[in-house]
Amino acid sequence: MSPKKPAGRGRTGPLPSAVRRQARWQRERRGQRIIISLGAIGIALVLALTAVGIYSARVAPQREVAVRVGDVTFNMSYFATMLKRLSKETTDTPEQIANSLPDAIINQELVRQEGIRLGLMPSPEEVEAEIRSRVLKLHPEAEGDEEQVKQGYKALLKDSGVSDSQYRTEVAVFLIKPRLMDYLWNQSGLSHVQPHVHLRAIVLDTPEKVAQVEARLGVGEDFVALAQEMSLDEASKGQGGDMGWIPKGGRPLRALAQVHLRLLLLDSEEAAKAAQARLAGGEDFVALVRELSKDETTKAKDGDLGWLLRDYLRPELSATADLEPGQTSQPISTTGGYALFQMVGKAPGGQIFDEIALQMEPGQVSPPLFGVDGHFYFLQVLGQEDREVAPEYVPVLQEQLLAEWLSEQRQPEVNLVQNFLDEKKISWALAQVE
Repeated sequence: MSPKKPAGRGRTGPLPSAVRRQARWQRERRGQRIIISLGAIGIALVLALTAVGIYSARVAPQREVAVRVGDVTFNMSYFATMLKRLSKETTDTPEQIANSLPDAIINQELVRQEGIRLGLMPSPEEVEAEIRSRVLKLHPEAEGDEEQVKQGYKALLKDSGVSDSQYRTEVAVFLIKPRLMDYLWNQSGLSHVQPHVHLRAIVLDTPEKVAQVEARLGVGEDFVALAQEMSLDEASKGQGGDMGWIPKGGRPLRALAQVHLRLLLLDSEEAAKAAQARLAGGEDFVALVRELSKDETTKAKDGDLGWLLRDYLRPELSATADLEPGQTSQPISTTGGYALFQMVGKAPGGQIFDEIALQMEPGQVSPPLFGVDGHFYFLQVLGQEDREVAPEYVPVLQEQLLAEWLSEQRQPEVNLVQNFLDEKKISWALAQVE
């Protein structure tokens, strides 16, 4: 008798339906597990990529270097914090602050490092006293209450966005700066006796007022009376514009070079050459403007274009800047026709109270000088001599020495000073302000 075969072994026929259903269910379970695993991996990848994106967009830029001074670096986090703080403390736009902030950070660090080198660092007690003074200015009611002073300082730090150590460094630099200026003043070799100029001034704010004063001075009106009537400088107006004795460098203010032109506009080059021939024959430029000019706007003013900034003349007019007062240009092609220009006068550029005033003769009156502060200055020189620098001008001269020193310290052979800011980094910092 043959032995029985174990159940299921050697079976070649179809599987029972229950077994087939179980096998299909197992395959489906395996497929579901694979899909779930792939989904989990996908989600993990998405989360990872999102995290990388957030890190790249928000975290990584904070750690990038903005500026370097010697071995000290300032990262973008610090730059953005200072940008946000100054945007609240000043009226400048964040864009304007972003352009000037790198220099401010660099200058502060140069002063700090020099203070350490020269032994000018304030003591911790001096820093603490300055902080206390600042807190009490903001919270006078805290006087005599140390707990309120501490709370006021915490509020100050929170509002500024900087740490305690960063703020104490700022205060230390604030205290170092006058000490460094005194040091530079004493080491400069400059005598306390400097060239001075005694001036009167009429300060104006519009070209129309300039034209009015210029015309009235031209017919002999008194400078003192005009200053009392029209000058915007309240400190000197009551004294007929008298600004007293000013040392060289005592009032740093730069003027931009100007030219004063008249225009004679004609239809054609032939007409312009004909007018040029009449001028060469001795005819008056203003008379020809009244007779011939095709520019009705300037014709009503005898062709007067007023004072124009020399460095901002249109390309076709740039050659006129080399004319001397009274000279007339060659015919110049313009969009409106052919023009002849007459040079009426010139106003120099440079430091108003140094390079310009110190070169004038006593009694001389300047043309209207256009300062970079947006005002016009008529000057009358009363005298020049070497005098002792008055105390109120010493800090101004010291500030100039400090500015010169900072410029020297930025030279590659003196210090490693690097600005790593670019458009991308600045855009990121500006986004943190919003």
